[in-house]
Amino acid sequence: IKEVFRILEEQSRGYAILDPCGGEMARISPDSIPFPHRDGNHYNIQY
Repeated sequence: IKEVFRILEEQSRGYAILDPCGGEMARISPDSIPFPHRDGNHYNIQY
């Protein structure tokens, strides 16, 4: 995620949309992977 923001800072303008997951995330313990079916992809970032 730091790399995404570094790239955005290099541009003259830009934005990032971080999609919220709602109340469903409250059911998942902090030490668990919330999306095990995404194997390695833990963020949904639009830019």
